[in-house]
Amino acid sequence: MKILSQRLLRDAQVLTVWKGTANILGLEVIRLIHMYQAEELFINKMNERLERTKQNSLIEEHLISDIEDGINQLKTYLRQWQ
Repeated sequence: MKILSQRLLRDAQVLTVWKGTANILGLEVIRLIHMYQAEELFINKMNERLERTKQNSLIEEHLISDIEDGINQLKTYLRQWQ
């Protein structure tokens, strides 16, 4: 019985997020990303990995610049949603 109640609770929480039209779902995903600051965590993780890659010389310099530009573009795009 305990497993059934845990599953029902999980389903109830998930279904509130995943019901609705594509626009509603998109807005809910954006809301949750901001609530948990997932964009900051993602960008920090990308910067950490890029720094490790640069230190180990695992990638060509022009590619590093392209990746840094991409991360900055992502930051700019995400600021629009705040």
